[in-house]
Amino acid sequence: AHYDLAYDIEKATGESFSFDKINNKEIYTILQKGNTAGIFQLETPGATSKTIKIKPDSLDDIIAINSVNRPGANVQDYIEGKKNGFDLNKPWSVFTKDSYGAIIYQETVMMILKHVANMDWDDVDRAIKILGKDTEGARSLKDKFLKGMEGKIEVKEALELYNKMTQYLFNKGHASAYAILGAWETYLKYNYPVEFYWSACKNVSGDAKK
Repeated sequence: AHYDLAYDIEKATGESFSFDKINNKEIYTILQKGNTAGIFQLETPGATSKTIKIKPDSLDDIIAINSVNRPGANVQDYIEGKKNGFDLNKPWSVFTKDSYGAIIYQETVMMILKHVANMDWDDVDRAIKILGKDTEGARSLKDKFLKGMEGKIEVKEALELYNKMTQYLFNKGHASAYAILGAWETYLKYNYPVEFYWSACKNVSGDAKK
């Protein structure tokens, strides 16, 4: 239905997708107010609540909302990091700049394991699937991670980092595809509300609640 919605509005208005348009900060004003009805992946109550708290003003924020709107995801660190800033001097800070210091993406954890803890790619690949599990393999990878962090941070901090990496992680590439569609729909909703709601109603005609 969401692909049909975008197609309908493009056909009715002569619009066509452009990254420049979804980077226009004006369109984010409606999301910051929680006006997410009809926006792909953002219209559920949980996603709307997180959208209001995060106050998106960029595509990166919509990518993050798509990632943290999952049970067990580390949403609070993202909210706090955006609001109050975050430590840029951690050994892994270069990999968390796009998430305000929060550990929320699988790709971020892979970079930390490989380039900070100096783990082999085979171990990184296995770790992303089993981090935090109570198995011999997971415990072995945890030991390798802690060994790789020796001399870089204190053991207590390494354990705290490890625990954050065992929370729910979403694939950023996947979230980015979701976010691009959602941001484009937001642009269309902001600039063409009549056409947006006409198409939205047409495409959910079989869903009485919507």
